[in-house]
Amino acid sequence: GNSGPGHFTIESPGSAARALTAGASTVPHFVGAPVTVGGNTYGAAAGDFETVSADLTSPLGVVTGSTNGLDTACSALSVDLTGEIALISRGACTFSAKIRNAQDSGAVAVLVANNVAGDPVAMAQDGTPNQPTVPAYMVALDTGQALLGSDGLSTTIGAALQYFLTTNVDIMAGFSSQGPTDVDFRVKPDVVAPGVNVLSSIPLSFCESGATTCWAFFQGTSMATPHLAGSAAVVRQQHPDWSAAEIRSAIVNTADQGVLKDFSEGTTPVTDVN
Repeated sequence: GNSGPGHFTIESPGSAARALTAGASTVPHFVGAPVTVGGNTYGAAAGDFETVSADLTSPLGVVTGSTNGLDTACSALSVDLTGEIALISRGACTFSAKIRNAQDSGAVAVLVANNVAGDPVAMAQDGTPNQPTVPAYMVALDTGQALLGSDGLSTTIGAALQYFLTTNVDIMAGFSSQGPTDVDFRVKPDVVAPGVNVLSSIPLSFCESGATTCWAFFQGTSMATPHLAGSAAVVRQQHPDWSAAEIRSAIVNTADQGVLKDFSEGTTPVTDVN
């Protein structure tokens, strides 16, 4: 389930004692727009909001606040961002609301710093009327921290997307549900698999006209679960006489141990799941 973070958030049927339950973790890559500030280039993930059609260069407007040093922009901003690329934080309200507030303060584009460890992810609109029209991207938590002292520096958002290979691997996703459960207080999930920025093919009807292949990045335990179900299918094929309990045991007990890290800062080991 996607009801994390925190314990007692495992949903049905994953909460069942005999279930082989999946959690979601990060993979260390994404395709995004290059953002260059002070000679350093960072990756920014696009989503449902507008993107730049040509390189955009403007001063960076760091909107300070109490969330990792940044404002969440969930209410009208008191700062003048006219002609600037706003840097705000994820959290507390929808992406549409915070980007709209930054736009209303004059921002020509918006960078939303993630509030959990790992790479940036695609931001979704909330479906309300009058969606913001300025380009908007997400940057990683560590990128937001690196840019806190860059207010006023010339910043360029590149139009040509790039492939970014990072070190943000095996971090448990903040949205990923965790046990224990109310069924014998079992530790859950049983195994964690890639569920953030998972590259997948999508129907051509969702692509630009004339495209012959189409791909997108997705996140959620819905992305992690097929990895685990596929593993079970392979084990079942190799050992058709094994019981469900034996298949579950084989998968859980051969998973990598000690590699999973906490979502909040991406370094503390998570010791109660694989």
